[in-house]
Amino acid sequence: MPPLLEVDRLTVRFGGLDALGEVSFSVGPREICGLIGPNGSGKTTLLNAVTGIVRPTRGDIRLDGRSLLGLRPNQIAALGVRRTFQNLEIFRRLSVLDNVLVGSHLRVRHGLFGSGLRLPSAVRAEASAVEEARALLALVGLDPVRDTPAADLSFGDQRLLEVVRALAARPRLLLLDEPAAGLSRPKIQELKTLLRRLRSELDLTILLVEHVMALVMDVSERVVVLDSGRLILDGTPAQAQTDERVRRVYLGSALGEGTRTRRRPGGRARPEVRRAVIETDVLVVGGGAAAVRAAIESQSAGARTLLVSKGPIGKSGNTPMAGGGVQAVLDPTDTIELHLRDTLREAGGLGSPALARRLVEEAPARLRDLERYGVLFQRMPDASLRLFSMPGFSRPRNAYVRGGGWGLVSALDRQLGRRGVDVLEDAMLVELVTDGQRVTGAVLVDLLTGRVSGVRARAVVLATGGYEAIWSFTDASSDATGEGTVAAWEAGARLTDLEMVLFYPSVVCHPRALRGMAFYYEFVLSEALAGGRLLNGRGDEFLGGFPVRDRLSRAIAAEVAEGRGTPHGGVWTDLRCSPRSPEELGRLLQQWMPGEFKRQLRLGIDPRTTPLEVYPGVHYCLGGVEIDPECRTSVSGLFAAGEVTGNVHGVNRLAGNALSETQVFGAAAGLAAARAEPG
Repeated sequence: MPPLLEVDRLTVRFGGLDALGEVSFSVGPREICGLIGPNGSGKTTLLNAVTGIVRPTRGDIRLDGRSLLGLRPNQIAALGVRRTFQNLEIFRRLSVLDNVLVGSHLRVRHGLFGSGLRLPSAVRAEASAVEEARALLALVGLDPVRDTPAADLSFGDQRLLEVVRALAARPRLLLLDEPAAGLSRPKIQELKTLLRRLRSELDLTILLVEHVMALVMDVSERVVVLDSGRLILDGTPAQAQTDERVRRVYLGSALGEGTRTRRRPGGRARPEVRRAVIETDVLVVGGGAAAVRAAIESQSAGARTLLVSKGPIGKSGNTPMAGGGVQAVLDPTDTIELHLRDTLREAGGLGSPALARRLVEEAPARLRDLERYGVLFQRMPDASLRLFSMPGFSRPRNAYVRGGGWGLVSALDRQLGRRGVDVLEDAMLVELVTDGQRVTGAVLVDLLTGRVSGVRARAVVLATGGYEAIWSFTDASSDATGEGTVAAWEAGARLTDLEMVLFYPSVVCHPRALRGMAFYYEFVLSEALAGGRLLNGRGDEFLGGFPVRDRLSRAIAAEVAEGRGTPHGGVWTDLRCSPRSPEELGRLLQQWMPGEFKRQLRLGIDPRTTPLEVYPGVHYCLGGVEIDPECRTSVSGLFAAGEVTGNVHGVNRLAGNALSETQVFGAAAGLAAARAEPG
């Protein structure tokens, strides 16, 4: 059978640089072909050439024997070639369904005249497009949220939506550019199943660009490998895994052979661990909102800054999993003193008044920074911020980020690129280096290669998050392993309150498929939202009002300990008594818990009609590295911010204060580190 796609001696030159040089391969009908290689190897350039975005310097690209050279992107799309992008390109303000209908515009043709007059042919065409769009959404489990704004979907669901929109054009060839980027392991497993279904049920040919090798090797019949714009292998997945050239270029060369860079969207270079010692002014360790904010502030203050993250920025750690509440005094009836009083009261007398005061005083300004950075917040019809009152608040002051924690950190990540911050991903802190008096750098391990390197810096900011992963029942990220806390202690820094851990009251303990998922009790109990109930195993409400987290956690634990728990050792969250209609409740669940709600529906569990069993799970580490209001630790040259620190929240943290803390103390730590005098 002749190939569907033929790439023949393709060369793309930018100035004097060959982004692609004499690349040739083909993809057969109904084949899934993986296209892999290091960052900067030319994969996205090749997709751009196939879709007409980039004009080749020489060579040819043929679809079913027809040359695509000289055709415009819309003409190539009309021939049955569609693609997705590394950066999400959805229409955020349109509904999920409307996003898919946009993808079908090339084949739904009834003209402005027919549409405006609502001629029968136009009505039938539109109805058919809607029916087909809903069928595609059902294929990936998104039909229940079809009327939801795309911006309110979780990151993983937005990725799926982009795939569905491409499918709406009934393509013959689908080009996927890193569709698994940022997805959790369960989501990647779902994506594997989806790709196989698309190939078999829709007769699709797929060219898959991806860095998640477990996905590529499992679904691809063939693998094409590029390096520096050159084809180095065209073979089976087994050949790709054993080929020495592939292993060498993908895993990197030995230390001391210079520095390579990873090129990511936006064009900024990310230095990899390739030298024995990397030199910088300020080293920031961490990949969440506090670390990124510290790096932004340090670089803006004129210090050459390197941000080192254990995983991809915005796609690892706890920040992307956060609900998105940022607490700040913005209501006209609210005051800084009220916010301070609420914070210290819930701290149980053990939080630092000086740190709490800096938190509440600077939170409004840092929230305005986020708005300038492009962070989108939920708003009222008059465009003012929509503020919510949560347990322990004396006034409404939680502003919610659209897209949750991922929406926050992804906007911050874009600021890194605009400011030219060097970022090293997939590298883990091993230890801090001192000269006996002060911290002078750090030792890192490259998680892709296993090689060890060092960073020399005049100041280090730790923002590595907490250590929830040492508990078996937690709703936190599995990479919250506490290496920053250990490194600080080994370097001589004082730690505080390590025994203080915040439990989230309503973490699902049954069904087992949802175990470890936080089901927000604030949403369940809020009369303004779901208006549901928490019930013990006997069906009784056991605690009235709208309690703060630690009080509710103790109450649930007491019910279970005294024999009034559910069959699997928890209590019930029950939405069946909600005054909302099922449709309205579904929209609210999609808005407040998009990823969780979709996962439940995929498993055949509808929380609107099926109560869930929940029990307190470890949620946030209240203890950590001791800091002063300038984010200085007890060791000269070492600063810290975010969850890695202690003595901010005492025995209990109010909802929304965590993300506010990342911005207030992240900015403070970055500025202080940039101004630190060398030892």
